[in-house]
Amino acid sequence: AEVQLGVITSVISKSKVGIMLDGEVERTVDLGQIITVYDEEESSASIKEAILTSSAKTALSTLSSSSVDEIENGLETVWKRYRKRKGGKDKFTHKHLTKKELNQLDPEVAEILRNAYKRDTSLFRSLDATLDLFPKKSIDTTLPSQTLATATFILSDSRTGGRFKRLPCFPLSHDSDSNSILVLNGGWLANDENMRQTNEASKFAQRKNDPAGLELEASDESILSRMEFLAMGSDLKLRRDDASAPPCDDVGVKEALKKLGLPVTPKGAKAALVMLNRWSEKKEEAQKEAQVSPWSEATIQSSQNFIAYAKARRKVKSMQQGKFFPNFTIDTKKTAFRDDAVGVQPRRKENIVNGNKFELVISITDVSAVSWADIDTSQAQDERFSKEDAETLKKAAQARCMSRYDLPFGPLHLLPPPVLGGLSIKEGDKNECVSVIVYLDEKTGEVIDARVERSLILAKTLSYEEANGMLEGTAEERGKSEDALMKIEALLESWQRRRILTSAVSKQRSERLASRSERSKTFARSRAHCIVDSSLDLYSTVATKLLREKKAPVCRMPGSGVNKGGRLATGPLRRWVDMLAQRQLLAVLVGAGKVMSAEECRAASERAGRMRNAIAASRFRGNKN
Repeated sequence: AEVQLGVITSVISKSKVGIMLDGEVERTVDLGQIITVYDEEESSASIKEAILTSSAKTALSTLSSSSVDEIENGLETVWKRYRKRKGGKDKFTHKHLTKKELNQLDPEVAEILRNAYKRDTSLFRSLDATLDLFPKKSIDTTLPSQTLATATFILSDSRTGGRFKRLPCFPLSHDSDSNSILVLNGGWLANDENMRQTNEASKFAQRKNDPAGLELEASDESILSRMEFLAMGSDLKLRRDDASAPPCDDVGVKEALKKLGLPVTPKGAKAALVMLNRWSEKKEEAQKEAQVSPWSEATIQSSQNFIAYAKARRKVKSMQQGKFFPNFTIDTKKTAFRDDAVGVQPRRKENIVNGNKFELVISITDVSAVSWADIDTSQAQDERFSKEDAETLKKAAQARCMSRYDLPFGPLHLLPPPVLGGLSIKEGDKNECVSVIVYLDEKTGEVIDARVERSLILAKTLSYEEANGMLEGTAEERGKSEDALMKIEALLESWQRRRILTSAVSKQRSERLASRSERSKTFARSRAHCIVDSSLDLYSTVATKLLREKKAPVCRMPGSGVNKGGRLATGPLRRWVDMLAQRQLLAVLVGAGKVMSAEECRAASERAGRMRNAIAASRFRGNKN
């Protein structure tokens, strides 16, 4: 979409004016082509004198290079702000004229009133929206460049998305004696929720049928994600911004399926996802119907390549020598994919402080082999699993963004289950992990020293019940494993006591979990639960502190900072943003791979936040059909 700034130099007729654009000769332009007219005071000297100078063009280029996620987030803010201004009892047409009365007026007068009605409280201009779209930008010639960039992005969204509608300038009268015209100023309208979803669905279907194969827009990704939820049995209801309001219909998914000629059912959604290469299906000779997989064929093939590579890699790692101290991965009995473990190891004698002889080793499975081929140089030369395969899996995780376990037909995983199985921590294997090694003062809980390492660990698989049994056994029943687990518990309890005293958020969380355990008939917060919770909390706290000491940007879910009880890089098999956080830990603290910039971290966090909000809005509440 092309938008230009210019100066009106003459009036040619009631509906046409002469405009000077960027030093060109005057050209005749219809008023319907003009988005907004600004008066002299608002126009500023930079627009009046140079119109769009080379310096302003440079500034526009700087703004236009903003990340897609940053612009998308800004446009969403603009839409929410101006959508709320629509409607209300003070609309003059509601008070004075009905549609029937309006149609009885002179057609020209009626058209003027209709246009005035649209502009009453709903209209906004590019200049009004600039601060929402670029709140932190500070560059030279801000008014022409930012206004132009804002208009460009909003116009593009109005053509490819569904949030905005352009309302052109409308002529009212023409005075030939003074060579002037009177106009109703133009600008933008923010469509309501239903209109937005209908527009996005229509354009989604159009792009699907476009032979040029245009890239997906942000609105397309949202529709596809919600379509996946329907395919897995969720209802078609969305929560509103106002939590007290009843859920509304998911018009976008309904209209998209109708435009594609498919029924608005889980089966129809599956067919659409297969048609759009988001999912795939295969029919074996013995099967009556094809089996649908929630992954594209390319993702499935890359998964198979990874499994062959992972098996060979584990054989190589199994031959490596080293001392392996006790590590435990504790979870429910039914957990298929384990991604965390906690262990203890002796501190080197020359580094012992105040008689504290042990270090905690908190490990999270290393997923860099799947999603970040640039970290693992050996992977680039492995024919079984190429960089292209890694890129395919990375995009699959980015599109899914996070695992979802509350759907009636089963979970939607972040990555295909065979890949998750190949990455998860297993008993009997030497597991590649990213470990935070923490040296604590056992009496005070103070962190004396901490570091991050890529590690190779042996881990014993325990359920919560098994871990509690080991902790509660008598002295005669205890062996080395039981002693190690009790040492782990003692160290974590010491740290947790200190954390509760120094962090109000931790204190509130501890009280909330204890209260939940007391009230619940199905959940009991046992000693094993406390070990897992405290170890992941310690991992996140130390990892965040080490990154900040290096003045490196942190990639995490919005609103999940340490001061809010959030976790960092502890669930890379479940959350895409944790995969990125682990990448940043390796790059900054281990020197493996490229460090992510602040812009990259912010864009990833914003994307993860939008997906989390989409999941929260469409959270399954049970089908009544």
